[in-house]
Amino acid sequence: MSLGSGDKIIYFPFSPGVPWSINKKFLINKVPDFVWNRFISPRKNIIVSHGGLIESFFSLSIAEVLNFIYPEKQVYWCGNPEYKELINFNGLLKFNDFQISEEISNTYNTPIFFDKENNVYFNCLNNYLEKKSYDLKNKKNNKEPILKQIFSNSLIDWSQVYIPKIRKYENIKFEKWCAVNKFYKNSTYIIIIPERTRFTKHNVSCLKWSQNRIKALSSILYTYGISTVVFSDNYLKYKNQNNFVAPLSLDILTSMIKDCKLIMSEDIDYLLMSMSLSDAIIVSKNLKNKFSLYDNKDFLGVDSHIVTSKDLQNLEILNLIKEKK
Repeated sequence: MSLGSGDKIIYFPFSPGVPWSINKKFLINKVPDFVWNRFISPRKNIIVSHGGLIESFFSLSIAEVLNFIYPEKQVYWCGNPEYKELINFNGLLKFNDFQISEEISNTYNTPIFFDKENNVYFNCLNNYLEKKSYDLKNKKNNKEPILKQIFSNSLIDWSQVYIPKIRKYENIKFEKWCAVNKFYKNSTYIIIIPERTRFTKHNVSCLKWSQNRIKALSSILYTYGISTVVFSDNYLKYKNQNNFVAPLSLDILTSMIKDCKLIMSEDIDYLLMSMSLSDAIIVSKNLKNKFSLYDNKDFLGVDSHIVTSKDLQNLEILNLIKEKK
């Protein structure tokens, strides 16, 4: 790694021996490969991600990096216990016994830091959404796609092989829901998550569909043998004879995303998760800057079919699904 014009090197006491490159007071997320191996290899690796759904899910990309480079190494995770099932589904991580708090991790202004017990922490949400200067006196908007912002804290160049994978699909809660609701897993179905959920940290609206609009779409799709699965904890609000309503359970949702034909969601988290795990058509409002679905897709390097429209008609959605079938 060579220094650019105006760059300088700085060291921090909580990451001894790591030369951080600084440009205009802002840290550059890159260190020489030999340095990265030197501080990662001998230490216990712990991924820290105190975010919502997409932050917790995409922090798994760093687990994929470590598994790719050190396949025999056990890696640990710190974050919201609500996402523990995601960690289990991925199959690479163990939930760390000692949970470093969000307040503590936020005091470190680098992508990685060490402790006295010879642990190295990947600070996944360092400079996330907002970049802070190394002395914490200045800040600016981080305009990079949010998935890139998370992964950049691995200090490794991106590759598609690092997209988070689900390795454990055995899911008792999903199987039970299918049996109770007489839902056939091999059927053609779409997913709609119509309301803002507790799993997101972002005040970004991607859908804004009414109850009647969803009912009309599910009725049309039903006549063509296509099921609509609405995820909501408000069962009575959305349930009708032409659709299924599933609880807002990450167990069930994760199992269903991989095979759905199309997904719509008020929250961006589920759309980005689907982009990583499936080839479902993604229908959304047109989002800009760091939340742009197209920019996040380009970062991932995937071939997702994204349709952005303020008023996509039901027959247009039907035709999209029929073409995919």
